[in-house]
Amino acid sequence: MRVITAQGSAEALKVAENVKDAPDLLLTDVVMPGVSGPMLMDKLTLRFPKLRVLFMSGYEARTIVQRYVVNEGYALLPKPFTVDQLRDKVNAVLEEPPTPKRV
Repeated sequence: MRVITAQGSAEALKVAENVKDAPDLLLTDVVMPGVSGPMLMDKLTLRFPKLRVLFMSGYEARTIVQRYVVNEGYALLPKPFTVDQLRDKVNAVLEEPPTPKRV
């Protein structure tokens, strides 16, 4: 497994421009400065339609998380979490079919 990191959504979009092999998973926070996690997902799934997405958030009960993640059926890992919880959730998401593209 290869992991590519980015310091925020702007860098993630820039890194994605140079990725040759489609990534299997996007792990992103829901609330970020600039482009939110759901907006980042929308942009990346245009280029990588089979991209699976795992959101994380410390604001599990907030409206944005409920509206754009939970109510849409996307995987969510609430903060704080352990390394074991992260590993288990990543494995579970990778076993699921690709994230459906939002219209």
